[in-house]
Amino acid sequence: MRQRFNPATRRRRAWLTLAIAVVAIGSCGLGLFAACTGTATIADLESDKANLMEVARDVMPDIAESLDGTITEAWGEWRYGGAKTIDRRSYGIRIMMTLDSPSESDYAEALTGAGFTITQEPDPDSAQTLVGKIGDADILVNVEDSEKKTFSLVSPWREMQLHTPTSRPYGREPIDLF
Repeated sequence: MRQRFNPATRRRRAWLTLAIAVVAIGSCGLGLFAACTGTATIADLESDKANLMEVARDVMPDIAESLDGTITEAWGEWRYGGAKTIDRRSYGIRIMMTLDSPSESDYAEALTGAGFTITQEPDPDSAQTLVGKIGDADILVNVEDSEKKTFSLVSPWREMQLHTPTSRPYGREPIDLF
């Protein structure tokens, strides 16, 4: 036999359900759920992008000059990563240079001369990537012999609240560094 509740009990249950929903939704701000733990904002991402553009404009022409190279192309693009409950974003700038054959030490000297601290030396048995850091920006370059080199400047990954709308479209944005 089904038990009937009086109207006062029904109202208490409705208020309790509403209170639980409010706490669950409000908990996003407290980071209690994995999908809500991101703390970065679109303004933070735009600031990272502006800082990275400033670094690119300040140091990449000097790096090209110290390596006797020519910047042939540069572009920036948003990078997206994460998993089902995590949304991470970063901005990256790619700079293509035509170079003669600089040595591994020439790359390191060019980066340190531009203010970067070398954080990873190339490993001949695996990644031939030289990594440097200046502020929050990382620079990566593969030092294997090649006439055309790609330098990558990247901002740190920022964790966003899940499904935060983007302020920028996907794809490349040309950057004038020449």
